[in-house]
Formats: sequence, C-alpha cells, structure tokens
Amino acid sequence: MTTEHISLTPAVIQGCDQAPARAVSQAAHGDHVVELRIDGQLHRLDPAVGQVLAQVMVGIASGKDLIVGSTDALMTTTQAADQLGVSRTYVLKLMDTGVLPWEKVGAHRRIPVAAVIAHRQHMLDVGNKALDEIARISREQGLYGSDPL
Repeated sequence: MTTEHISLTPAVIQGCDQAPARAVSQAAHGDHVVELRIDGQLHRLDPAVGQVLAQVMVGIASGKDLIVGSTDALMTTTQAADQLGVSRTYVLKLMDTGVLPWEKVGAHRRIPVAAVIAHRQHMLDVGNKALDEIARISREQGLYGSDPL
C-alpha cells in the first residue's frame, strides 16, 4: 500500500492546482492511503473521504460549481435560485405550485438540497431533449451542418 502526502496550503486550496487534484484523485481510487498535512498536523483519510476530497479538488480545478453537504440539508430560496440559475421569485412560484417541496423553519421556507439537485437535473434533461429535437428537425430540413461558417 502506497502513502500519498498532499500538503494543502491556502494557495493550493484557493487555486486548486491540477497536479494536487490529480494526485489525490489517483491516490483515492487506487491502493493508496491519502494523508493530508494541515497546519503541520498529518491526517490519514478514510478512503471514502479521500474519494470525496478528490472529487471536490478535481471539480474546483475544472472550474465547476460544487455543492458540498448533506442532501438532506435545507437551502434558502435565494440559495436555490442561485443553484438553479433562476430568480428567487421563480423559485417561490415552483414552491407554491408544488414543483419544489419545502419546509417551514421558523418564519422562513426552506427547500431540501436533494430537491434542488433533482430539479436542476430535470431542467438539464428537458433542455437537452429540446436541443435534440431541434437538431432532428434541422437534419430533416437539410439545415444541419449546412452553415458556411
């Protein structure tokens, strides 16, 4: 079993270099032990934690937006709107029509993170289906790939 040592300095975390991200990813998915040195203290990671860390680092290095947390956690309407790329008013409409479930926390409504993730995937699926249909129609009409640009 090989031990990988990755030092997570503030610069590495902020910039999330490709090299440390790849190293953690390879180590977490192989027969390796991942150890992190944070503030001089060495921490051996559980393999499952190493895999999550690898996914997070690779995602950050790739410029992806990430949500790290429990899927049973709750989001504010503003957070949900940001994740869905829509207005807060539209999120409220989705909640009022029952598209997005919500819970009352004090005087505020909160949305389960899992529901936001599922709705975002649904939005992507609908958009991809529409694009596939546009491409199909374009091919039938002889328009697909005929642009001289």
